[in-house]
Amino acid sequence: MAGYGWMKWANLSSEQQQALQQAGNKFFQAVDAAKSSAERSFNQGVSQVRRATTSHSSEVSATTAHSATARWLRRPSSRSLPSERPEIQLRVCTWNLHGSKVDPEDDLALWLLPQGKAADLYVIGIQELIELGPMSLLLNTDGHEERQAELEQRVEEILASSGRKFLKVCSFGMVGLSLLTFVSEHLEACIGEIDCDRVKTGIEGLGGNKGGLAVRFLCGMMSMCFVNVHLPSGAHNEDDRNEHLQEVLTYAFQGISRNGSTRQPKKGFHRAGVYNALQHDLTVVFGDLNSRLDLPEGEGARPKGPPEAWLLCDELVCGRLKARQMGFREAEVTFPPTYKYIPGSDDLSPQRTPAWCDRVIFRHELHATQVAQRVLDSEAEAVRVVDYDAYPLRRSSDHRPVACALRVQLSPVPEEVD
Repeated sequence: MAGYGWMKWANLSSEQQQALQQAGNKFFQAVDAAKSSAERSFNQGVSQVRRATTSHSSEVSATTAHSATARWLRRPSSRSLPSERPEIQLRVCTWNLHGSKVDPEDDLALWLLPQGKAADLYVIGIQELIELGPMSLLLNTDGHEERQAELEQRVEEILASSGRKFLKVCSFGMVGLSLLTFVSEHLEACIGEIDCDRVKTGIEGLGGNKGGLAVRFLCGMMSMCFVNVHLPSGAHNEDDRNEHLQEVLTYAFQGISRNGSTRQPKKGFHRAGVYNALQHDLTVVFGDLNSRLDLPEGEGARPKGPPEAWLLCDELVCGRLKARQMGFREAEVTFPPTYKYIPGSDDLSPQRTPAWCDRVIFRHELHATQVAQRVLDSEAEAVRVVDYDAYPLRRSSDHRPVACALRVQLSPVPEEVD
């Protein structure tokens, strides 16, 4: 029998080949049937538990999420933009909260308003807003309403302290993931054609403990897409991380899932297949990418040399995470590892290998008018990194929050002539 596993297909008779082919087909049919049955059972169980415990709150959440984005479905205008080379400052923020509430002693202004200065557009992503236990998967498919509301309130208070008025563009969640977008009031008319979606990649696509939340819209004439992801953890697990990232970017806004089943429109998610995450002028992926240090030793090992030398082993930097192959780039990482800290201190846990799990990466496709501008001005850059840093908010989590500030040159919307 030991030699049977190495038996060459060409050495089998046609009858044996046909028998093996039939057996193989039956095996894969059985696997597909078992998977479909498991998926139906899982979804039925989720529906039953949620109907029994959260039916009312789910209806309220769905209505709120839909109405929050309805005003931004219109075509944007450029009348609020400067007429010559309009620019805005965009701030993309990410934080894995490790299932904890934001500690009142952690000053979010350090993260959102450095030096007291507000951006024009904020996109904020949270991972592990709640603990990722089995009940969270069942009861918080749409995110945790109470934690989401608390987070919104804290963010809105900080933004209001800048002296500027901000409007909420969207706010929604999936289990522990949360995505919030705010725009300065003076740019309200410039935002339009919004669409949102979420993609589950945990438990073979059945669980939202891993996956991504996506929002896309026009800002002036520039199409923007932002994807908050929580990828699989663990050292030497880059293959799973690459697979999950590819799945989120492929199926966001689409009407089919990876197994070919229909993704029905619901709760403001249109899933019409009109948009593709990677087909925007600016696509930003951020969150807990779980990029780890590629070390031969096991978990808890410390690389040699100073922390800045550790980055040479980082999966994203050295290309094991395939973001660069998809056209993404990242600003230079000059901040310390973002994981794993002993909460309340600046000390890294001795049980875990330090890592830069929390990142912001982006890709930009030049608009035609920006191509012309680059020809006229070789130093003109449509998307320019202003700042990329982690912040010492110590009490809430074992992760450090990260933010990337970008200067974005917009293309005005041509005004219609009556």
